[in-house]
Amino acid sequence: MNRDPRARSRQPDGKARPAESNRETESRAREAVVDAWRRALHRMRERRAAQDRADPGR
Repeated sequence: MNRDPRARSRQPDGKARPAESNRETESRAREAVVDAWRRALHRMRERRAAQDRADPGR
């Protein structure tokens, strides 16, 4: 991860990318990660609730 910070805004051909599209891409990626965590947490809670219903004394 120790890349040159100047290289982040450049495409392989050396042309600079517009900053807006980079921000949009990062925003969508962040939303996807948050959604994935939310779904995983929901599944975990459902699984725990099902276990509690099956074995309430645990």
